[in-house]
Amino acid sequence: MATWPVDPKRRTAEEWEQVREAVPGGQFLPSSVIRSRTRQAVVFRQKHGRLPVDVFELEPAPRAAQMLLLSACDGQQATLERANDTTRALLRLQLPTRPDPRSYADWTWVACPIALPPTIPANAVLHLPTLRVDGDRVRADLTYTHPVPQTRRTGHAVALGVDWGLNTLLSAGAARLHDNGRITALGTGAQFRAAGVLAKQHRLRRHSEHLRVRRASVRRDAHQRTGPGCPAQPTGTRT
Repeated sequence: MATWPVDPKRRTAEEWEQVREAVPGGQFLPSSVIRSRTRQAVVFRQKHGRLPVDVFELEPAPRAAQMLLLSACDGQQATLERANDTTRALLRLQLPTRPDPRSYADWTWVACPIALPPTIPANAVLHLPTLRVDGDRVRADLTYTHPVPQTRRTGHAVALGVDWGLNTLLSAGAARLHDNGRITALGTGAQFRAAGVLAKQHRLRRHSEHLRVRRASVRRDAHQRTGPGCPAQPTGTRT
């Protein structure tokens, strides 16, 4: 802003040297970045009738997701413990009591009970969750760790087969091998259909085929115009 040029659309060599000297590390800053910031400042001046104070005034207020990551907190800020009932856990965390906390007295402990789904084993170690706003409720994305038996190379009785196709992107089914050698299917299987992705794939393929035909037609016409017995003519874009 301190080295604003006379013509923002075209800086002189001296104005380029001035702006690069004013910017820290300006000698290595790409010219496209300076031009982009200059265009932003021009739009700002047209809207507000003045130049911005600095480049930070050009940027809108940052938008942050309505979630709170607690994985980086220590025990002084958040704790998570299981209740006596294996289906519940208690999250305790410190939250500010005012929008601009200035001292430790402006923070207080808040207890948040969490209902655990039945898929979490009773011996699992719970980790601090990520809290996110969902309508008028606060949900917790909880991670946990639990031991699993070591995978064996042989002796398996259940297998999962997954196949990839054009009409159905993924098809999967499970089967069980019984002691008498009989194999039975578990359930009816599952399918993953990506109708939108497949439709776009078909459109792109048809568009590619159309362009290939157009290119062959243009080459054939150009060859006929410059063939034996015909004077060479400059080829151009046909409308």
